[in-house]
Amino acid sequence: RLALARALLGRPPLLVLDEPNANLDAPGEEALKMALLQAKSEGATVIVITHRTTILDIVDVMMVLRGGMLDMLGPPGEVYRALQQAAAGRAS
Repeated sequence: RLALARALLGRPPLLVLDEPNANLDAPGEEALKMALLQAKSEGATVIVITHRTTILDIVDVMMVLRGGMLDMLGPPGEVYRALQQAAAGRAS
C-alpha cells in the first residue's frame, strides 16, 4: 500500500503498475481497485500488467500478449469470450 501511495503522490497523469495485486489479500485488492478507479476518475491513464485476473474487472481495455506479440485487444468481455473460444477450440 505504501508503494501505491507513493505512485499516486502528485496525481500523475499516467500510472504503469506491474503486478500491483500480486501480494495483496482481498481487502488490499479492494483498496487498490478503489484507488485506481479514483485515479481514472481524475483523468489518469492506468496501465496494469498482471497475471491475477481479479483486478481486471475495473479495466476499460484488455490486451493479451503471447510470445511478446499482441494477440488480443478490446473490451474485457470480448477478450474473455475470445480466450474461451480459443481454449474450447484447442480442447476439441
